[in-house]
Amino acid sequence: MSFLSPTANQDKKPIDHRMQLHDGKKLETSIVVKAAPEDVYRVWRDIENLPQIFPYLKLVEVKSATCSRWVLQPPPGPKMIQWDSEIIEDIPGEMISWKTVGDSDIQHSGSVWFQQLPFDQGCAVRLHVIYALGEGPWEILLEKLIENKSAEALLHGGLEHLKDFFEAPEV
Repeated sequence: MSFLSPTANQDKKPIDHRMQLHDGKKLETSIVVKAAPEDVYRVWRDIENLPQIFPYLKLVEVKSATCSRWVLQPPPGPKMIQWDSEIIEDIPGEMISWKTVGDSDIQHSGSVWFQQLPFDQGCAVRLHVIYALGEGPWEILLEKLIENKSAEALLHGGLEHLKDFFEAPEV
């Protein structure tokens, strides 16, 4: 797998995750959140928060500072899809990049970028993911997950939850 280093990326554009994934699908989505990039980064970097943001995630278990176990439960069944991820780049307040490791049900890599907008308009959050489905029952389950919604719409829905987390009035 090949990843371009963000240190070589002087224009602060998203990292080009050129993964050697056969039939890999590239997803990109973004949203504006009325919060400081450092605050949004901090919530995302505490990855055990992510099941509150992405409702189809059932669990994210931290194994070390850079490794974690993820559990997704696609509708409608009781089967869980699991994978291990490793953070491969982390620029506090700006971006986080990861990839799956080991024998996982799904292979993917991704990055999330947090960019300050001018005139205190908030933070642009850009999410980029490349994934490849395995063969067999997991592929069928994942296809059911995205049957009525595109995978990109599911990711964007998660970003909408992130926006609500920061912007929804407290009751």
